Amino acid sequence: MGAKSNVLFNQHPIYNIVKTIADQKQLTTFAVGGVVRDLFLNRASKDIDILTLGSGIELALAIAKEINFITEILALLNGL
Repeated sequence: MGAKSNVLFNQHPIYNIVKTIADQKQLTTFAVGGVVRDLFLNRASKDIDILTLGSGIELALAIAKEINFITEILALLNGL
């Protein structure tokens, strides 16, 4: 995760899970969106948005498995 990742770990426990799994899969991840805004505004965030360099689907499935969340992911090739 990015430079302020230690602060994010205190925001929501999912960030520790994301970091652990991303490290295991050698994926680079970044917190993006509302959580970054809220971090700079020094307020709690309800958003959890992650950008990954690599397979976002692989990361999402591994996180879902780790937290026992049943999910199916539909991937559309070329928007079809």
